Amino acid sequence: MTFKEKYGSWAIVTGASSGIGKAMAFEIAKQEINLVLVSRNQKVLDELATELKTLHNIQTKVIALDLKEVDFINTLSEQTADMDIGLIANIAGEMFIGNYYDLPIEKELEMIQLNIIAPTIITRHYAEKLLVKKRGGIIIAGSMLGFMGTPYSSIYAATKAYEITRGEGLNYE
Repeated sequence: MTFKEKYGSWAIVTGASSGIGKAMAFEIAKQEINLVLVSRNQKVLDELATELKTLHNIQTKVIALDLKEVDFINTLSEQTADMDIGLIANIAGEMFIGNYYDLPIEKELEMIQLNIIAPTIITRHYAEKLLVKKRGGIIIAGSMLGFMGTPYSSIYAATKAYEITRGEGLNYE
């Protein structure tokens, strides 16, 4: 079975504008899978889409979207409704380093929204479709910090512990 047979013709990569998300987009594109690139930065996503199309002869769809917005899934769902999404790479995330009591509660809640709530909603939405098709995959970004309580990044570590634990459980299911 080829990668495309196993995962379908389209993948979604969140956090695609930089870092691990961008690297993940390149790796998936090498497998000739079309990409939905999701991030807040339209300009960077457009540049990445052009580069991936040129290098790997794939189709791309750019969705400039803030996953911290409460209703983000409506936009993502509408813009991917007619696509054969078979692979979800939940890579978007953020980390704040510093003393817990110096971090405003709003920043803590935003990190929880982006690192836990958004990937949970995305997984729930698309996993139901993957189950019906009996194929596909979900990539969840963890971190070594998710395996231990970590001073000066305790909330980030906790969000990654959630993702690691959720991924282990979903893998079995």
